[in-house]
Amino acid sequence: MYEGVLNSDIPLIQAGLMTIVALAVVFNVLADLLYTVIDPTVKLRR
Repeated sequence: MYEGVLNSDIPLIQAGLMTIVALAVVFNVLADLLYTVIDPTVKLRR
């Protein structure tokens, strides 16, 4: 990805950032779900 930034390879930069953002979203959702398992007093709203 570093080479892509140096060479202004926009599709590579976009793909890298989209991957990082998608992973952040997935990890945040997993953390929220695991928090309800670890602490049963927390409830998910529906």
